Formats: sequence, C-alpha cells, structure tokens
Amino acid sequence: VTALMRGGSLDDHLLLSPDARLRLQRLGFRGSPGLSWPQRLSALCDAARALEHLHLNLILHRDVKTANILLDGALLPLQTRGGERRVYRA
Repeated sequence: VTALMRGGSLDDHLLLSPDARLRLQRLGFRGSPGLSWPQRLSALCDAARALEHLHLNLILHRDVKTANILLDGALLPLQTRGGERRVYRA
C-alpha cells in the first residue's frame, strides 16, 4: 500500500506535458507544476540514497525511472514500484 502522493511523479514535473498537468490536477496537487534546479538535485540525491539503501541490503530495484519516483504534496520523493526485484543472499 502506498500513500496518496499528491505531487505526482518526478516524470510529471520534468515533462510538464498536458497529460502530466491533468494527472497532477486529478491528484489534487496545489502547487505550480515543475521543479527548480535545487528541487531536481534534491530529488536525485534522495533517490540515490534510497537505491544505496536497497543495494546495501542486497536488493536490486530493476525498474528505476522518473515515473516510479513519486512526490508528496511538498515535492519530497518516494521510490516505488520495484517491479521485478532481486534479493541476493551471501
């Protein structure tokens, strides 16, 4: 179960297509679509830390893409949808 992420996906904020704007509107996002460069860098660093955590626990995500990084109403990211994950045991 994933919490409702009113900020849509990182993909929505980078593309800013009409479809992305409609998705954000349906989610109830109240801000202005798009991310500043500092917000983009912050989301990238947060996603990298999440992947590092997975890798340190011998888990490979295998479906990392901007559409799978969801943002809350404050535009803070959450990595989702592992799709096909692999867990490696030593």
